[in-house]
Amino acid sequence: MPACLRPLVRPEGEAPPGAFEAVLFEGEREALRILLGEIAALDGPIRPVFAATPDGLAAGREDYPLDLLLAERSVSTNAAAAGGNASLMSL
Repeated sequence: MPACLRPLVRPEGEAPPGAFEAVLFEGEREALRILLGEIAALDGPIRPVFAATPDGLAAGREDYPLDLLLAERSVSTNAAAAGGNASLMSL
């Protein structure tokens, strides 16, 4: 993981339950199965779990999909709401 992103990641137990949008998991299959059950039982939105093995990460064969951790926002202005006159939008 790039160094600039590390401050944005909290180790297990440092975030209140449910106060996160995604999970990065490093470990073995059985621990992942348990974690998936815990995440699925949480109230609120569905949270993706991205998993990798310690050996895969160390060897560079696996990595977390950082592009899926981004939140894209877009803003559009509806000029028709101002009667089609864009100059009215600045009032």
